Amino acid sequence: MREPLKLGVAGLGVVGGGLLKLAIQENARFEAIDAPLSVRGVCARNKGRDRGVDLSNVVWFDDPCALARSEDIDVFVELIGG
Repeated sequence: MREPLKLGVAGLGVVGGGLLKLAIQENARFEAIDAPLSVRGVCARNKGRDRGVDLSNVVWFDDPCALARSEDIDVFVELIGG
């Protein structure tokens, strides 16, 4: 199996939260086609909001620019609304 694609996601509203659910809860499906994902960092306005997924193993960034510059991600996904 190949190395996971390391994601950083800024914006955890409806779309960003949905992406997290797919990437974290459904990762076995990605692994089955040899395309595993690993969410390495996230950023949102409200850290305490329940998003329906376990983020305990994900690094929280207060600044989306710092997340985008992180050396630990391969792909930065910006889904900040407004």
